[in-house]
Amino acid sequence: HALAAGREVPYRSHLALPPQPTSPAAARRFVAATCERWRLHHLSDEAQVIAGELVTNAVHHAGTDIALTLSRGRSFLNVTVRDRSRRAPTPRIPAPHALKGRGLMLVGILADDWGTVLHADGKAVWAHLRMVPVGTTLPH
Repeated sequence: HALAAGREVPYRSHLALPPQPTSPAAARRFVAATCERWRLHHLSDEAQVIAGELVTNAVHHAGTDIALTLSRGRSFLNVTVRDRSRRAPTPRIPAPHALKGRGLMLVGILADDWGTVLHADGKAVWAHLRMVPVGTTLPH
């Protein structure tokens, strides 16, 4: 939302990934390195989990090429995963003994907000991490 408002010029970093089982780990490493470079150590763990879960979903459910983008503004970090499937992710509550199905639940817990945007050629699933507490006034 902040990007669309045009008020901030964020940092952006992109990674193209194949639909392979090794891609979630590559996504986590990319996020860790980017957070280190941008001095966002306090968001690194959450962003790594979110990116790993979203990329895992893209590998398992879309099976297409994947684009991971991190965007940073003054008060936010966005993690966006884009694939070529138009099928929106559906959060579910897995059975207690299930080995899968908790990814979007984790994203919902860790992110301040998240959602899906459908495109003509696929979808983007995004998660927003606030860098400052709600109600904090940033200097202009």
